Amino acid sequence: MLPILWLRFKQMQGTANYWLRLVDYDTRDKDVMNRAYGLYLLGFMAWWSVAMWAIAAGFIATIGGSLPPTAQSAVLTYTPFVVLIGLAILMMLKLQSSPYKLSSPDFAYVGGSPVQRVVPVIIGFFGDMVLPLVLSMVVVSFMAVALNVRLGTVGEIAAALRSALAIAPVVALVWALAWLVGLARMTLPGVRRWSALWLVPVVLLPLPFVAPGVTAWPGNMLALIMVGESADLMIMAPVVLALVAVIALIAVLGDRINMIDVADESLIFAKLSEISNLRWMAPSVYLRARSQFKAAAYKPILRLPDAVGTRMLVARSALTYVRSPLEVLKLLIAVALVQGGVAMLAYGLPPLLIIVWLYAVAVAPTSALIRVFSADADDLFTRQFLPINSLRLLLADAAVPMGFVGLVSAVLWLLQPVAIEMIMPGLVLIGILTLLLVLCRGGSLLKLTSMRAHVSYGVLAVIGLGVTLGAGLVFGGILAAVFAGALTSAIIASLIAEA
Repeated sequence: MLPILWLRFKQMQGTANYWLRLVDYDTRDKDVMNRAYGLYLLGFMAWWSVAMWAIAAGFIATIGGSLPPTAQSAVLTYTPFVVLIGLAILMMLKLQSSPYKLSSPDFAYVGGSPVQRVVPVIIGFFGDMVLPLVLSMVVVSFMAVALNVRLGTVGEIAAALRSALAIAPVVALVWALAWLVGLARMTLPGVRRWSALWLVPVVLLPLPFVAPGVTAWPGNMLALIMVGESADLMIMAPVVLALVAVIALIAVLGDRINMIDVADESLIFAKLSEISNLRWMAPSVYLRARSQFKAAAYKPILRLPDAVGTRMLVARSALTYVRSPLEVLKLLIAVALVQGGVAMLAYGLPPLLIIVWLYAVAVAPTSALIRVFSADADDLFTRQFLPINSLRLLLADAAVPMGFVGLVSAVLWLLQPVAIEMIMPGLVLIGILTLLLVLCRGGSLLKLTSMRAHVSYGVLAVIGLGVTLGAGLVFGGILAAVFAGALTSAIIASLIAEA
């Protein structure tokens, strides 16, 4: 185990060294002054993280003070569903390829050393869980602050700490169950070849209605701590015991996986790891390489139907999403953003929430909306043979994801208890918000300004969607947001058409 841990440490050190060199620190330099500077950076980052959390928590507390009384009951109701949906989605991802991935150095070490397979699998599981665990703890701590404003500053901090500790075993359990299912696939060669196996976790979604007591208990206990109804972390003991049992099963299956199959499904991961720095320096190059690597690994299904003109572009877009089901799952992020914007106006949520919502819009990975258009915009050689302007091309390429996001959002909207007179304006606003997300994403790939310069997606999204929701909040209604959104969409669309 120690050699593998050392290998992981050296890999992390190499990645960190690239970024630390930006602040003039070299992890390979053993000079005393360099080490002292490293300790200073470590202390500064710790202080900065705590300070930023405190500032953000103060802002969240302001929002929490104006939340409606039903907010706590909503958290108690929906948290179990969120946990179960997250588990189903994560299982789908782990069933598409091996949950344990080998990097290029791993191929040489694990493949050529007499190491027990369970050792790298367990280390890989805990390494894979670190980032989502940290992010979930931060998010849940903020939610606890907003839900416990009545307890005062000390009470808010205590509730945030309890919630951060309570979410850890829940996230770990969800991650462990997904890994368990993914590893079970890697131990059964016949099952591994089933192309539709990743759809099996969909059967989990009706379980809260069939067996709520069995499936909802992790989310229920977490919700009780978040809303302040329970201050005893011992109620999470059953979750911890279940987590230990699942990790033991992971160890058993990890010692039985076929490492040849793991290596085969890790080739794309290893290639992308070698060029991971391009993700920040040249995102378009990295995304194009990733799509090409993944496309080469799968056998094409179906074929392009006989069509011409715009229908051919729409059919090509539909075929692309059929062949990449993971991109369809990513569209659910856009659904959540659209639902959040409509709910803010429909339920009169605190206006300050627009800042949180706009931040989520700016940073959320919604590039799946323009997956086809981004390839067209990047390939200038092919683009010159498409005799239509950029706006028509964007709308044709994004017609399928727009339709999916709009349809799912509309169904969710119709299921909510809102006044009859708000149903139609809400549906129109859903369409406008979906269109704005696509226009802002697509416009960021084109040279929109008179100086032929790119405008980032974050800027376009904050302006376009901010004006839309801002008008609704200022003038008090969905109709105002509809008119503002229609005007903003027309302006951005005209800029794209002329690009």
